[in-house]
Amino acid sequence: MHVNLFRYGGVYVAVLVALIVVGWLLARFTSVGIPSGLNTVLPPMMAALMEGQAMAKRSGVMMPSGAMWRSAVAMTAVVAAINMVILFGLSMIPGFADLFNAIGFGLLGGIFLFLLVMVFFTNRIFLWFGQRNTLKTTDVRVLKK
Repeated sequence: MHVNLFRYGGVYVAVLVALIVVGWLLARFTSVGIPSGLNTVLPPMMAALMEGQAMAKRSGVMMPSGAMWRSAVAMTAVVAAINMVILFGLSMIPGFADLFNAIGFGLLGGIFLFLLVMVFFTNRIFLWFGQRNTLKTTDVRVLKK
Protein backbone atom coordinates (compact mmCIF):
# COMPACT_ATOMS: atom_id res chain seq x y z
CA MET A 1 0.00 0.00 0.00
CA HIS A 2 1.59 3.23 -1.15
CA VAL A 3 0.56 6.84 -1.08
CA ASN A 4 0.00 8.47 -4.47
CA LEU A 5 2.39 11.40 -4.08
CA PHE A 6 1.29 13.03 -7.34
CA ARG A 7 -2.33 13.16 -6.18
CA TYR A 8 -1.20 14.38 -2.75
CA GLY A 9 0.91 17.13 -4.31
CA GLY A 10 -1.90 18.13 -6.67
CA VAL A 11 -4.41 18.45 -3.85
CA TYR A 12 -1.85 20.35 -1.76
CA VAL A 13 -1.22 22.86 -4.55
CA ALA A 14 -4.95 23.19 -5.35
CA VAL A 15 -5.82 23.98 -1.72
CA LEU A 16 -2.88 26.38 -1.48
CA VAL A 17 -4.01 28.25 -4.61
CA ALA A 18 -7.60 28.32 -3.34
CA LEU A 19 -6.41 29.83 -0.04
CA ILE A 20 -4.41 32.46 -1.91
CA VAL A 21 -7.45 33.41 -4.00
CA VAL A 22 -9.80 33.46 -1.00
CA GLY A 23 -7.26 35.47 1.00
CA TRP A 24 -6.90 37.99 -1.81
CA LEU A 25 -10.69 38.29 -2.16
CA LEU A 26 -11.12 38.76 1.58
CA ALA A 27 -8.41 41.41 1.69
CA ARG A 28 -9.82 43.17 -1.35
CA PHE A 29 -13.49 43.31 -0.33
CA THR A 30 -13.44 43.08 3.48
CA SER A 31 -11.09 43.90 6.29
CA VAL A 32 -10.75 40.22 7.21
CA GLY A 33 -7.68 38.17 6.40
CA ILE A 34 -6.82 34.49 6.48
CA PRO A 35 -4.66 33.53 9.48
CA SER A 36 -1.15 32.48 8.43
CA GLY A 37 -1.42 29.25 10.41
CA LEU A 38 -4.34 28.20 8.24
CA ASN A 39 -2.15 28.58 5.14
CA THR A 40 0.38 26.25 6.75
CA VAL A 41 -1.90 23.53 8.09
CA LEU A 42 -4.95 23.35 5.80
CA PRO A 43 -3.25 22.25 2.53
CA PRO A 44 -1.47 19.20 4.02
CA MET A 45 -4.53 18.46 6.16
CA MET A 46 -6.84 18.28 3.15
CA ALA A 47 -4.32 16.45 0.96
CA ALA A 48 -3.54 13.80 3.61
CA LEU A 49 -7.22 13.34 4.41
CA MET A 50 -8.12 12.83 0.75
CA GLU A 51 -5.18 10.49 0.22
CA GLY A 52 -6.19 8.43 3.26
CA GLN A 53 -9.74 8.18 1.92
CA ALA A 54 -8.50 7.10 -1.51
CA MET A 55 -6.22 4.47 0.00
CA ALA A 56 -8.98 3.06 2.20
CA LYS A 57 -11.38 2.85 -0.76
CA ARG A 58 -8.72 1.15 -2.86
CA SER A 59 -7.52 -1.40 -0.30
CA GLY A 60 -10.38 -1.75 2.17
CA VAL A 61 -8.01 -2.01 5.15
CA MET A 62 -6.02 0.34 7.38
CA MET A 63 -2.35 0.81 6.65
CA PRO A 64 -0.01 -0.50 9.34
CA SER A 65 1.26 2.21 11.66
CA GLY A 66 4.85 2.00 10.40
CA ALA A 67 3.70 2.41 6.81
CA MET A 68 1.68 5.48 7.83
CA TRP A 69 4.75 7.07 9.43
CA ARG A 70 6.84 6.35 6.31
CA SER A 71 4.08 7.76 4.11
CA ALA A 72 3.95 10.89 6.27
CA VAL A 73 7.70 11.35 5.71
CA ALA A 74 7.25 11.02 1.93
CA MET A 75 4.30 13.44 1.91
CA THR A 76 6.28 15.94 3.99
CA ALA A 77 9.13 15.68 1.48
CA VAL A 78 6.66 16.61 -1.27
CA VAL A 79 5.55 19.65 0.75
CA ALA A 80 9.18 20.64 1.33
CA ALA A 81 9.92 20.40 -2.40
CA ILE A 82 6.86 22.48 -3.33
CA ASN A 83 7.68 25.12 -0.73
CA MET A 84 11.33 25.27 -1.82
CA VAL A 85 10.17 25.99 -5.38
CA ILE A 86 7.85 28.71 -4.03
CA LEU A 87 10.64 30.22 -1.90
CA PHE A 88 13.02 30.15 -4.85
CA GLY A 89 10.42 31.92 -7.01
CA LEU A 90 9.76 34.51 -4.32
CA SER A 91 13.47 35.14 -3.87
CA MET A 92 13.62 36.34 -7.48
CA ILE A 93 11.24 39.21 -6.66
CA PRO A 94 13.32 42.20 -5.46
CA GLY A 95 11.19 43.04 -2.40
CA PHE A 96 11.11 39.47 -1.18
CA ALA A 97 14.83 39.00 -1.80
CA ASP A 98 15.55 41.95 0.49
CA LEU A 99 13.20 40.53 3.11
CA PHE A 100 14.89 37.13 2.99
CA ASN A 101 18.30 38.78 3.33
CA ALA A 102 17.09 40.82 6.31
CA ILE A 103 15.67 37.74 8.05
CA GLY A 104 18.81 35.68 7.50
CA PHE A 105 19.29 32.11 6.40
CA GLY A 106 19.44 30.66 9.93
CA LEU A 107 16.12 32.08 11.08
CA LEU A 108 14.42 31.33 7.76
CA GLY A 109 15.75 27.75 7.87
CA GLY A 110 14.58 27.33 11.47
CA ILE A 111 11.09 28.53 10.63
CA PHE A 112 11.02 26.23 7.60
CA LEU A 113 12.04 23.21 9.71
CA PHE A 114 9.51 24.02 12.42
CA LEU A 115 6.72 24.25 9.83
CA LEU A 116 7.85 20.97 8.24
CA VAL A 117 7.57 19.24 11.62
CA MET A 118 4.01 20.60 11.94
CA VAL A 119 3.24 19.40 8.40
CA PHE A 120 4.70 15.96 9.19
CA PHE A 121 2.41 15.39 12.17
CA THR A 122 -0.56 16.86 10.28
CA ASN A 123 0.10 14.42 7.44
CA ARG A 124 0.30 11.44 9.79
CA ILE A 125 -2.82 12.32 11.77
CA PHE A 126 -5.02 13.14 8.79
CA LEU A 127 -3.84 10.16 6.74
CA TRP A 128 -5.10 8.05 9.63
CA PHE A 129 -8.36 10.06 9.93
CA GLY A 130 -9.07 9.68 6.23
CA GLN A 131 -8.58 5.93 6.30
CA ARG A 132 -10.45 5.38 9.54
CA ASN A 133 -13.48 7.45 8.61
CA THR A 134 -13.75 5.95 5.14
CA LEU A 135 -13.55 2.41 6.50
CA LYS A 136 -16.12 3.25 9.21
CA THR A 137 -18.62 4.61 6.68
CA THR A 138 -17.98 1.65 4.39
CA ASP A 139 -18.67 -0.77 7.26
CA VAL A 140 -21.88 1.07 8.13
CA ARG A 141 -23.06 0.94 4.52
CA VAL A 142 -22.35 -2.78 4.34
CA LEU A 143 -24.27 -3.43 7.57
CA LYS A 144 -27.30 -1.43 6.38
CA LYS A 145 -27.68 -3.41 3.12
